[in-house]
Amino acid sequence: MRANETSSAGTGHNRGPVWLPTSSVPEDAVAIIRRPTRSVMTSGNRRTRTWTLGFERRTTPFVEPLMGWTAGDDPMVQVELSFPTLDAALRFADRQALTYRVEGPGAADPALRASATKPPLPSWSIQARFPEPRKP
Repeated sequence: MRANETSSAGTGHNRGPVWLPTSSVPEDAVAIIRRPTRSVMTSGNRRTRTWTLGFERRTTPFVEPLMGWTAGDDPMVQVELSFPTLDAALRFADRQALTYRVEGPGAADPALRASATKPPLPSWSIQARFPEPRKP
């Protein structure tokens, strides 16, 4: 280096990109944050403790003329991200500047769920037909 030159990092070919997008998601995409429900075919609750972020379909599906299959041209439908908590999913959506909607059982206010009363027992249940005797 010459005596009259000053050192500056990042000049020359190492300038970096001119434009950095905040998100690679299209602007009209709407994210849906939900907690997956348990499969009806099993009594297990695997994969129900995480939250998923998926996207709404932006275009209607159409019937593919050659094979007759249902097709679509929206690649965002296939994107599904999982998060350990609802707060993590919301922070990600905010950071990526996504339009989002929260759905599912965890979306409601916990105080409202806790204060709900139990529904009456169905008439076919054993407890409804043979209630426990009252203690004097």
